[in-house]
Amino acid sequence: MNIDLRFQDWSLVLAGANVRQYDDHAHTLRVTGDLPEGWQWKLYASVFSEAYFNAIPLTEAEGVLSAVLTRDDLAFGDTTYTLQLVGEHEAARRHTNPVRLYVGASLSGDGVWPEVPRSFTDAETAAALAADLAAQKADEAAASAAAAAAATEDLATRRDVDELEEALHLTDRALTAHETNAAAHVTAAERAAWNAKVDPVQYQSDLQAAVQMLQALSAELDYKADSAALEQHAADTQLHVTEAERAAWNAKAEPESALEPILTHTCDGTETSSTYFSTDDNGDAYRLKRAVLRVTLGAVSAAGTFSADLMSGASKRIGQCYAGYTAASTGYRYLCVAEPVSGYWTQRQTNWSNGIGTENLQVNYSYVDAEADWPHIDRVRLTRAVPAGTVIELLGVRV
Repeated sequence: MNIDLRFQDWSLVLAGANVRQYDDHAHTLRVTGDLPEGWQWKLYASVFSEAYFNAIPLTEAEGVLSAVLTRDDLAFGDTTYTLQLVGEHEAARRHTNPVRLYVGASLSGDGVWPEVPRSFTDAETAAALAADLAAQKADEAAASAAAAAAATEDLATRRDVDELEEALHLTDRALTAHETNAAAHVTAAERAAWNAKVDPVQYQSDLQAAVQMLQALSAELDYKADSAALEQHAADTQLHVTEAERAAWNAKAEPESALEPILTHTCDGTETSSTYFSTDDNGDAYRLKRAVLRVTLGAVSAAGTFSADLMSGASKRIGQCYAGYTAASTGYRYLCVAEPVSGYWTQRQTNWSNGIGTENLQVNYSYVDAEADWPHIDRVRLTRAVPAGTVIELLGVRV
């Protein structure tokens, strides 16, 4: 059977219990509630108006204090036990309120009166309990003295409050008198009128700055351009560029140094008469506003011809390289240059044969589409097969 003590804010409440003298290991005394952490606990018990004391050891588990009561703990019957919980933490010691537990009388059953438990007669324990009670009474006396001091201080505070209220009344009257004093305050109209007045020092500074600005403007006007000289300069055609000159210069081809490699392809003999090259060496499509096509033949075993076209976006021919070769004509090199001149694409073809070069220049070549719809080159096409080892090189200026 449990004997439950409920702990809350250093107060104990005892639940009802049916306990008899000499009950042995039949009751578990438990202390539950919001126990502070870090404290050491023990339970004091006294009977017969503190004539006998006992200290009951407690064990703590999961926030609950408990002790199994023996016959020695319940040695007295038909009397009331006074129980008090004591906690210690570092240098602090604190007591709960005492609670009372009635223990009914029992017969010992062996015809021999039991000896009083040693813990009740231990002089050292009794002295410690007496010291605890003395300390508790001293604490109560100190608490009473503190309460008396607080009451005295409260009276003094009340007198201070009365004096403060009187001072506030006086201050309120002074504040009202100040607020109603129209001569001591500035109105909005007065403030606006004062702010609108000119600061004499600032006025003099602004006036001087204005005079200096006018003087500087007058000096600038003295250097204005002469109208006759301006007209003469505008009419000088040697110094100025006309729209026709600008267009002609912009149409001129970039120098050879501006060309960049676009495509280099070595034929392996599988190329057909309709092989196209429409991407550069990086696999990207290109658009050229000037192009140079170079063809270096590989080894040939029989006579034949080849043709390579420079093409625009819709398979329109702009320039064409065409040549024949014999079984002994290895190393022949053919060059085709296509560029816009005077609004037309110009094709220049050069053939080297056994070290002898011939060149012909054709303007508005029969394959050239001179309309503005085809202003760029974006592919190369082989219109005839070429020998294996032939190198196709395309250089140009990108659009």
